[in-house]
Amino acid sequence: MARKSITGLSERKGIWHIDKKINGERLYESTGTGDREEAERYLIYRLEQIRQQKVYGVKKVRIWREAATRFLLEFKDQPSIKLSAHHLSQLDPFIGDMPLTHIDDQALVPFIKDRLATKKLEGGKVKKGVSNRTVNISIERVVRVLSLCARKWRDDERRPWLDSVPMLTKLEEKKSSRKPYPMSWPEQSILLESCRRTCRRWRCSK
Repeated sequence: MARKSITGLSERKGIWHIDKKINGERLYESTGTGDREEAERYLIYRLEQIRQQKVYGVKKVRIWREAATRFLLEFKDQPSIKLSAHHLSQLDPFIGDMPLTHIDDQALVPFIKDRLATKKLEGGKVKKGVSNRTVNISIERVVRVLSLCARKWRDDERRPWLDSVPMLTKLEEKKSSRKPYPMSWPEQSILLESCRRTCRRWRCSK
């Protein structure tokens, strides 16, 4: 007799995702694998987790998108929130459906490779990858959100969303920084004019 497949799994871009209703609540997240059997085992594991949450009050496993959304809402009045939203939106396709407990250096590898890669655009144009510094800003946002999950945010039972913050490795910035070069005459003129304006403002303020 053929083995009956578990319902609630759908494949998108080679990765199996869970989309299943349990006791009126929707479970929607990535399994992180393209292997059907492994995805089914992960789904069974998540269903058991949810059962234990209901029966024994075991802590809920939250996904990255839930934490990122709370961060944006909670700090919406910060001057840098637009920059944070920009970096979090770029992270979402890679770790949005991932449980917070699964976010580590390995989980960020696909995101980092994508951001650093040079891409060919329509019309033959080429878009260079971002600098290591730009990638590090995104990693810093991940650390910030995970720190809030571990140190500030609590569930209904006063338990932290995350037990501990992983040590995330940032990229070497010196290797990707632009090398010094002699300034052209137009660049020198712009710099000198900027210095003159700064001096004038400083004198007027005295």
